[in-house]
Amino acid sequence: MLSQPRIHSTGAGKTLENSGKPATRPSALKTPLHWISTVLTRFSTQLRAAYDTLGCRPDDGLLLAVSGGADSVALLQGTLELWPDRTHQITVAHLNHSLRGSNSDADAEFVTRLARETGLRIECGLVRPGQLSDDSKGSLEEAARRARYAFLGDTAQRLGCRWVATAHHADDQAETILHNILRGTGLRGLTGMRPSRRLSDDIALIRPLLHTTRAEILDFLQRRHLSFCHDHTNSDERFTRNRIRRQLLPGLRRDFNEKVDRSLIRLSRQANDALEILDALASETLVRMLRETTDDCIQLDLSAQDTENAALLRHILSLLWQQKNWPRQKMAFRHWELLAQAALTGKPRAADLPHGFRFERDRTTMSIFRSPDDAA
Repeated sequence: MLSQPRIHSTGAGKTLENSGKPATRPSALKTPLHWISTVLTRFSTQLRAAYDTLGCRPDDGLLLAVSGGADSVALLQGTLELWPDRTHQITVAHLNHSLRGSNSDADAEFVTRLARETGLRIECGLVRPGQLSDDSKGSLEEAARRARYAFLGDTAQRLGCRWVATAHHADDQAETILHNILRGTGLRGLTGMRPSRRLSDDIALIRPLLHTTRAEILDFLQRRHLSFCHDHTNSDERFTRNRIRRQLLPGLRRDFNEKVDRSLIRLSRQANDALEILDALASETLVRMLRETTDDCIQLDLSAQDTENAALLRHILSLLWQQKNWPRQKMAFRHWELLAQAALTGKPRAADLPHGFRFERDRTTMSIFRSPDDAA
């Protein structure tokens, strides 16, 4: 039997932590929707504006990724307040990664109860215990991310949902940009997370909270008297993202710039403007160069490239990775430069790349492919 979580006050909503002791869990939504929908907050207006900008309407089928944490509970509640008469077109999706034993199970139980209390359909997935460790190839975070997006994409496809919404917010965006800078990112990494991207031809992944801060989310939860789950692994400083969140960013705010988050996000917007121009140039060349393409292999016609500029060629290759939705987390500048020089000079003729990729070059063709084991 699953242990019931303990509830304690945080000053902003309530956090649920699995203590191993039975306890009574209150309803996650304690205030009637017909009342709270009239109480506007900055969170509510930003969420409405984001959905409008993204063109998202639940009529096309909306799948909400809900972990049970503060951010996704706020996304769920805010979405319901916007469309209280569209509950039959909104579905909750939760993937149990089986990484935290009974705590993971308790989160799944909480999200299931939350969906039922709000009258929403719930789709739960379960990763076999130990499977992510087997698939991680050194990065458990990346394995979990791949599993999560595969589950969301497959679920949306099966249900006919056009939209998949996640609860990434402005603080996540600042962390992502800083993390990318520390890894030696290029221009694309400076843009951080995009407000939307394609999971498939028919399904868009959207992030409607990307311009909303964590403080605004917690304020919304407090005003609505909502409960949520706390993932203790978010405090585990063995993970780089957690150290950035808990050590690096607070130090930058304290010692250098108290508005460093805004500065990082402003940088990402400027990078995105420049990226749009480069993408347009790169797309034209990439269309000419592509000879054959499958999910895990492409061939480039090097005789069709009309540039001797290594920087533009690096950008063309980065755009290719993005279009193929290939992982780029471990692709550093040296890897893009290696590919560009191979295309321009013929040296080296072949080399291995991160995430199980490899390229091989002959006189006029470059092949880039991933082994079946890494593609699985």
